[in-house]
Amino acid sequence: MKKMVMMILCLTFLLSGVSALEYGPKLGLAFSKYTDKVEGLAPKFKTGFLIGAFLRIPVTGMPLTVIGEALYTQKGAHFEEEGFDADIKMDYFEMALLGKYPLLPHVGIYLGPSLSLLTKAEIEQDGSGSDDLTDDFKGSEFSLNIGGQADVKSFVFDLRFNFGLTDINDSINGGDFSIKTNTLTLSAGYIF
Repeated sequence: MKKMVMMILCLTFLLSGVSALEYGPKLGLAFSKYTDKVEGLAPKFKTGFLIGAFLRIPVTGMPLTVIGEALYTQKGAHFEEEGFDADIKMDYFEMALLGKYPLLPHVGIYLGPSLSLLTKAEIEQDGSGSDDLTDDFKGSEFSLNIGGQADVKSFVFDLRFNFGLTDINDSINGGDFSIKTNTLTLSAGYIF
């Protein structure tokens, strides 16, 4: 009986904000790089894109909105040195759970974790084609997101910094050095 009452209370709480539910698609640019050198080469920013969807649920009785996102995001790094030019491209399916606090009526800041699942990794060198590196990296990455959102009519604009917390190097050079990814994203979405 206690479990049933708790389930009903939780369901009532969750559904109480459904009328204020907001969702929609989003797309944008991702500028990422590794935090440390790879085989003596300093990483530089690589530009990729992101596409996906978001869901915003206001928390009843609090100035807080919970944001859930499912995104396809391109990350990686660019390496350039005399006689060498290469991009490591990594494609992720990313799920984020963020807590947004309003600063102004249509502007807020947020914080929250994300889990990214690697779908593909490859290296492209000096026009010599690409090589698959998927097995050289770990299959998932855990990150912390800090950012801000602004709503303009039915559009939402987002600026975010994603701090990679997980060492994603599985077997490059025997896996004896750490690779973490930091990503700056700029995105826009449409609210239904």
